[in-house]
Amino acid sequence: MLIHSLSFPTDARFILESFLDPEPANHCTSHIVIELSSRFDWLIHPKELEEYHHLIWHVATYFPLVHWVASNPLESRVMADKALATPPFRLLRPLGLNRAPAAVVDARQADQVLVRLERGTDLSKIFDEFDVSHQNPPYKRIGYQAPYLNGKTIAKYKAYIEFPCQVSSPWLYESLASGAVVLLPSPHLYAHLKNTFPHYMGAELRRQHRHWQKFHDYYSADIAPMIYYFDSFTHLARLLKSKVIDNRGLRASNPDKFKTLSEHSVRGWADIFHEAGFPVQVDGARHLYGTGPKVYREPLSASVTAPQKKEDWKMEYARQVAAERTIQQNTHFF
Repeated sequence: MLIHSLSFPTDARFILESFLDPEPANHCTSHIVIELSSRFDWLIHPKELEEYHHLIWHVATYFPLVHWVASNPLESRVMADKALATPPFRLLRPLGLNRAPAAVVDARQADQVLVRLERGTDLSKIFDEFDVSHQNPPYKRIGYQAPYLNGKTIAKYKAYIEFPCQVSSPWLYESLASGAVVLLPSPHLYAHLKNTFPHYMGAELRRQHRHWQKFHDYYSADIAPMIYYFDSFTHLARLLKSKVIDNRGLRASNPDKFKTLSEHSVRGWADIFHEAGFPVQVDGARHLYGTGPKVYREPLSASVTAPQKKEDWKMEYARQVAAERTIQQNTHFF
């Protein structure tokens, strides 16, 4: 059994390419688990994308010994959009573990709300205006050159303001697992600030999918109940000036909520090992197969005709690429 994760596009590609050989004897015979957390075509050269996307479609369509795992709901959506591939996926969340100890935070610091900002960025300028228009709400800026604050340390502060930039953020999982109070812009405000976030998780996803929030870690249904959202900077100012920000008691409840989420994911991994012929125990007890997250398939977009063979795939892929190119030429996202 082979398990590949973050560097899969570069390190495991040759294994999947064995399935292109017309002679089955030359195919990899092991069960293969591919855990995606940073886009399935990460680091693939643009000139190789069509060839690589076809490889993914071919393997996802014809070879059930490959088990697909996503650490966030975007991975399967991107694969369906870009490679026209819809294999069975399991959404198995990271555990939010960090063995590094928390930094020392004194009583004065513990009463602060933090936000990490880099000077001169668009977001930093927005906060400059925020300070003036709302009479300097109480919070503390830290730069990106400051030491990394793990979730255990963040949890010692009154709250932390975060602006989404990517999914599968170890910081997010660690913070929620540790009981940090996290403040995020609401989906509406985040969309309004789209020019500040030039990333796939911004304009492209929102344009392609009306209900884009469900694919975004910071807004997905299983994560959203553990976060506080502000709908405007006026709303954020009210939160910062209030005596109690954590009026839902998330500092106390989030560790248990995230533990439940991660334990469910552990059972999902046990389900995969069972399917590969390796029954395992979970927490010292025999695992009951099927008690992990259910397998799902992300559907193709409505504009896509599902390909049945390689020739169909190449034709539909070319059509989708041409359509996307036309849209990009006529639309200014950022």
